[in-house]
Amino acid sequence: MCSPDVRTVLLLNPSEKGTELVLGDGSVVYDPRKPSVILNEWCLTYGSSMNGRIDAVRHLCGVKRKFPILLSERMNLIFFPMRAKDEGPWINASMLVSWKGIHREATELFFLSGIHLTIPYDSRMVKRQMTLCEQFQAILNQNCA
Repeated sequence: MCSPDVRTVLLLNPSEKGTELVLGDGSVVYDPRKPSVILNEWCLTYGSSMNGRIDAVRHLCGVKRKFPILLSERMNLIFFPMRAKDEGPWINASMLVSWKGIHREATELFFLSGIHLTIPYDSRMVKRQMTLCEQFQAILNQNCA
């Protein structure tokens, strides 16, 4: 299975068909695999594995679940999950500009490409995951300086 260029993917969303990949132009591509399988393939493309990336976040940030996955340090590609495992969407933090809570159980996401999507999660969860991504990247930058 050939996935679209990861740099164009805004969101991976599990569905009955496998995974919906929402692209920067607003189109949707379906992949029969689970998000974790797709993310692991992308990790391998950039020289690591998803398990290796999870171990790094666990070690450096003390995270116990809902691990952000840094695909490429050089390209600053990082995805974060809204739920544990493959139960919810994975958001491309590198492309997320801002978000706004619509109500307690929905958040509107605004991406660099101008696309905005609504997800059925509290905006505080998005903020927590984005903060974790920023913390992880800051630790990596500090360790590499």
